[in-house]
Amino acid sequence: MTWEPTPINNVGRLVDTIAPLAIMLREEVLESLRADRRYAKANNIDENLRPFVGLRRDWRASLYPRATDEEFADGFSQTVVFALVVGLSEGLEFSGLQVPEIARKLQAKHTLLGRALDLLTEHIAGSTVGLAIETIVRALSAARWEQISKGRQDVYLHLYEHFLSAYDPERRKQSGSFYTPVEVVDGMTQLTDEALKKYLNTPDGLSADSVAVIDPAMGTGTYPLSVLRRVAQDAQKYGAGAVSDAVTSAAKRLYGIELQSGPFSVAELRLTQAVRDMGGSLPDGGMNLYVADTLEDPKANSSRQLSYTLQLIAEQRQQANRMKLETPIQVCIGNPPYKDKSEGMGGWIENGDASTLGTPLDDFRLEGNGKTEYVLKNLYVYFWRWAMWKVFESTPESSHGVVCFITATGYLNGPGFKGMRQWIRKNTSRGWIINLTPEGKQPPANTAVFKIETPVSIALFIRDQANDPTVPAEIKYTELHGLRNEKFDALHVLSLEDESFQNTGADWTDGFVPAAEQSWMDLPALSDIFPWVAPGIKPNKTWVYNPNPEILEQRWNDLLLEEDNELKALKFKETRDTTLEKVKIPLAGADTEQETGTPFNKIVWPHSPAIVPVGYRSFDRQYIIADSRLLHMPSPGLWAARSPEQVFIVEFHANMLKAGPGLIFSALIPDMDHFKGSEGGRALPIHHPDGSPNVAPGLLEALSAQLGIKVEVEHLVAYIAAVSAHPEYVSRFAEDLKYTGNRVPLTVDLALWDQAVKLGETVLWLHTFGQRGKAPEGASSIFETFTGVALPSYEKAVGSAMPETAVYEPLSRTLSLGAGLWSEVDPRVWEYTVGGNRVLESWVGYRRAKPKGKKTSPLNDLVTTNWPSEWSKELHEILVVLTHLVQLEEKQADLLDSVLTSSLLDLSTLQGLGVQWPSTAKDRKPRMPGEKLF
Repeated sequence: MTWEPTPINNVGRLVDTIAPLAIMLREEVLESLRADRRYAKANNIDENLRPFVGLRRDWRASLYPRATDEEFADGFSQTVVFALVVGLSEGLEFSGLQVPEIARKLQAKHTLLGRALDLLTEHIAGSTVGLAIETIVRALSAARWEQISKGRQDVYLHLYEHFLSAYDPERRKQSGSFYTPVEVVDGMTQLTDEALKKYLNTPDGLSADSVAVIDPAMGTGTYPLSVLRRVAQDAQKYGAGAVSDAVTSAAKRLYGIELQSGPFSVAELRLTQAVRDMGGSLPDGGMNLYVADTLEDPKANSSRQLSYTLQLIAEQRQQANRMKLETPIQVCIGNPPYKDKSEGMGGWIENGDASTLGTPLDDFRLEGNGKTEYVLKNLYVYFWRWAMWKVFESTPESSHGVVCFITATGYLNGPGFKGMRQWIRKNTSRGWIINLTPEGKQPPANTAVFKIETPVSIALFIRDQANDPTVPAEIKYTELHGLRNEKFDALHVLSLEDESFQNTGADWTDGFVPAAEQSWMDLPALSDIFPWVAPGIKPNKTWVYNPNPEILEQRWNDLLLEEDNELKALKFKETRDTTLEKVKIPLAGADTEQETGTPFNKIVWPHSPAIVPVGYRSFDRQYIIADSRLLHMPSPGLWAARSPEQVFIVEFHANMLKAGPGLIFSALIPDMDHFKGSEGGRALPIHHPDGSPNVAPGLLEALSAQLGIKVEVEHLVAYIAAVSAHPEYVSRFAEDLKYTGNRVPLTVDLALWDQAVKLGETVLWLHTFGQRGKAPEGASSIFETFTGVALPSYEKAVGSAMPETAVYEPLSRTLSLGAGLWSEVDPRVWEYTVGGNRVLESWVGYRRAKPKGKKTSPLNDLVTTNWPSEWSKELHEILVVLTHLVQLEEKQADLLDSVLTSSLLDLSTLQGLGVQWPSTAKDRKPRMPGEKLF
């Protein structure tokens, strides 16, 4: 190489240099793996004999048994780059050095990184990967570490943060693992120290020689650093010598596991430097930090005969597994990774081992709750279970301790986490929840503690030696409001005995959220009135949906005609329950694909797809390919329940319900995210698949007896639509709806009942675009002005060009979409929200030239290129429907006021009248045609 590298004298220039080179290296490794496999296949030889496939095999055998090609390539790239950066920080001069020489020099102080660099680069000379590494070494030879670091202790952290934002911005967006603000970390450390001192008979807290601490997803070492600072701070009153002794002791009792070598190398540098800077001494053999997989079976070991170099590297993994099994840990603290749809990534926690029945994750399951427990397949849930095992169960001495994590909030109140909450209440003695995102998902940027959209909370659970598993643990809850810095300030002074903590529910499976007012809990829950509830369609692939059925046909044909098996699988987007080889039971209905007994990869073109209308989002009717082979969790009961009389009530029950109506109603089978486009929800059909009412036994009879009229299920759903499907319901019960699903105030006043049913029939008629409910007197079409106000008028055609956005002008009350123009559009229609999301913006977003939404396949790139006139008609219908609905909201609010001041039927009264509220899983099963009732 004759080119002269650009001088590097600051962190920004260093990142700008290494990030693109690391990306290039990662891609070269992936391509080399593909090339090895192509060569092996073409020459009929064992692919493991090829250099890169063999290297991947060695990597899996020594460090990461579950690494995919992508994970291996990422690990390869980060290991090489950060091994070289660490060498740079240790004063190595790269000019004239070959990579093997750098690796040997690095081993003197950083054994693992040096050996890993040696392993990864041993047999690749002359390859494209080898040339890429030579380029990186050459570029780094121009770096001046003294100028880059400027003596700053936090240079390593800033370096990795900036590196990751350039190298893998998607990971930075999805996870806070590397970016936990130090104010949050220090707050968690302070609370953990308090818990040890006040509740676990450990007066010295984290400074006690008996307290070992682990961060199981260490990242760049921010939590262990916080523990060191806390210990040093506590010792300061005794003098510098005491600080030195305390830090030396703490360094021996600190443990950390990190899966990726990049952040591991940063953590090792930061922690060793911190111990030295605080006057402490490092443990013999270095700190207890491991590059390993936390979730791997602790009893696992490679059965392969390893070379000397591989054995030295594998020792890291083996030491980590010994620590898991043999070392008592009293505190587990950290910010574990978040990733939903993580089936197959939970290692031992998810899969167990051959010596035991069941799996550790099974402890978080609840009998009869299976259909909602797919949410347990999340990395942060796996880490919760691992942490509880490590502190409370892993060794004979593991009887008491503290687990303190900051994670997503879903488990606090979600129905799929009932078993998890029950297990925690049984196996811990106390708990505290600190909700850092009470604003809900996608909080205002200046209030978010992380730059992510997922709500997060701190949870701290303790178990003392007197824990009684027959008594539910007391769980307290508080939430921090305000701007980001205000939340940090509040956390800094927060104590576990603070008066802001509220009691949560006392029953085993209650949410870890404040107990609702008794008057609210006395009302029948919507899910008790309609016992059979089901999640909407969950395909786990977005390409099967589109507002244009012609696009779905194009995608289907493109997939069928694809001849490359690897590309076909990529386009198909395989999941656990949907693969090119799997066969499925067909969905109910003559309009769905019935030949699903044939694997998808055996379908012979031409074969037309079964395309069915679906309720994709609130007021957004789209289409789906109704083929069970494509749908991960199709919710077959809902398909069987479709009928001309069916109404699907859609409820957003597990998360905070923001502005808009409390319920949505659809004549079409709904998607799982129908309500607001994210965070799920559930459907409550008013009829079972056999046509019988999906109503608690005895309820219709009890209402009929109390009101003196015949009450049918159609009357009941209309009443509920009038009472609940408007913003005042959400506003009135805002605090209660933060933590529970909808409840229904049922009046015994016949006049109010009749008024509500009549009004609710109109609401249903509008929500379903005239397909259900009843038109108001004097109207036969939604286009008639029965509410007494002018309806929107479609003045100018949109034309054929695809618009990018809709623009509303409040002064002229006009809505523009491309060349199209609508007049007489009420501002409340433009601002109409469901779950806090604007309906019109969402609808237009799915119909842009570049549609919004997650891409799961190259097939998502097949989109509409010319605006269909049908879409203009659909938009006009939505504008008209919303105009009517906003005019009815005042009547609905007045009606709710009247209902709440009337005599109401509560749960116990109705039970006394013969209503059988659901109490078992059997009570909530759908009734299928031909089934006998007992």
